[in-house]
Amino acid sequence: MIIDHIQNADRYAALHPAFAKAFAFLRQAGLEQFKEGRREIDGDRLYAIAVVGEGRSKAEALLEGHRRYIDVQFLVSGADCMGWRSAHACSKVNKPYDDKGDAILWSDKSALWVDVPAGHFAIFWPHDAHAPMFGQGRMHKAIVKVAVE
Repeated sequence: MIIDHIQNADRYAALHPAFAKAFAFLRQAGLEQFKEGRREIDGDRLYAIAVVGEGRSKAEALLEGHRRYIDVQFLVSGADCMGWRSAHACSKVNKPYDDKGDAILWSDKSALWVDVPAGHFAIFWPHDAHAPMFGQGRMHKAIVKVAVE
């Protein structure tokens, strides 16, 4: 897991061939208008999803994980409190891996919680189980899905 401000994103571009395009998308003007659905950046290799909603209670937290995609979660507005645990340490499967949705859910507890304010991003690799959208208030996120390849 990596958490940083979008102004520092270039420091991480070398970690994956598609990260430069992902960060360029997140830096574009007018991102606050991206409110619903999926936006193509480079087909199934790189796309973005908008998420807008109220934060939830940590008592509701389920950890999620992905195999085929890296998540780059950017806070357009609001603040998220994201849970994290190593996927290797998760053992309580709540919903088995779904290949179509590229997701597994665990009911293990997060090992740590991190506040991620607006203007910041979090990168979650396949070995990072994560629980996003927790905390108080409304949040607007752009989640870029980057194919692991």
